[in-house]
Amino acid sequence: MTKLTVRYKNERTLKQLLSHAEEQHNHYKEYGFVGDMKYWQAKVHDYKAQLYALYHEREEFDKLNTI
Repeated sequence: MTKLTVRYKNERTLKQLLSHAEEQHNHYKEYGFVGDMKYWQAKVHDYKAQLYALYHEREEFDKLNTI
């Protein structure tokens, strides 16, 4: 298992980035732009992993199920 370093230390910023990425993913999926959709899907997965790593680093294990 690879160790993920947390790039964003601010939870609010990470949640905003995740929300934006999810909106963009749904937008491009709706209109059928496969390449852009895959890009935003990868961003969503990356931000979720960052949020998971942040919670794990802070030992806020109760928040892990909310991701």
